[in-house]
Amino acid sequence: MLTEEQIKRLEVYCHKKGIRYYDLQTELVDHMATAIETECEQHPEETFDVVANRIAPVFAAEWPKLVKETRRQLVKEYLRLTVQSFLEYFTWPKISLTVLLITAAVLGEKYMNIHKFPGLLMQILVLVGYSFAFTKRGKVVKQNVKEYKTPLLCMAVLANIHILIGGVPVWYLSMNVYSWLTPDDYSPFLFSLSVYLAPLAILIMLSWRKVYTDIHDRIRKNYSGAFRTPSTASVVHV
Repeated sequence: MLTEEQIKRLEVYCHKKGIRYYDLQTELVDHMATAIETECEQHPEETFDVVANRIAPVFAAEWPKLVKETRRQLVKEYLRLTVQSFLEYFTWPKISLTVLLITAAVLGEKYMNIHKFPGLLMQILVLVGYSFAFTKRGKVVKQNVKEYKTPLLCMAVLANIHILIGGVPVWYLSMNVYSWLTPDDYSPFLFSLSVYLAPLAILIMLSWRKVYTDIHDRIRKNYSGAFRTPSTASVVHV
């Protein structure tokens, strides 16, 4: 087993090599430590420094490839979880909400004023998307963002997908503005399409909200070292 000091030296080595993502650095250090331990067992006559100088550069050279592959895996995993959460709205008891939303869309398309409905949809989507900030689990997200001190690839990927899905209510906002600016010139087809896609958009936002908070909670537990503690966050260093 490597000592804490030796592990620390591997972390410093990774930092000097520009390996800035804490989650990948942790994984890389773990792999390097395992490889070095194996080499030391097979060659007991060699010191830690000799083995580390031979092993570490090999792992460091794989860093760009590791970042690319891990990013791809994270995107795949986060989208898979979102789809899984979305499909739950077509099983009991969540299917009741799906039926309610579809019914509201049909009635809305038939009876709602063209100038009011896009704005109403946008407000609902924004409320659905950001209401989690006021829940107990939403506080974990806000705490993570506030106390985030060391780059994490998983956080970067999560933020990018969050921005992408956050574009859904923006699309309805653009429709709302368009209906205000051109009250006599609008596309009935586009309006009807937006109405019937509204339940889908709301379910996607709800699904992502669950996945988003779940992943934030998992990141906090798995990589607590990447965040300041509340006491540390309040200290001002001169």
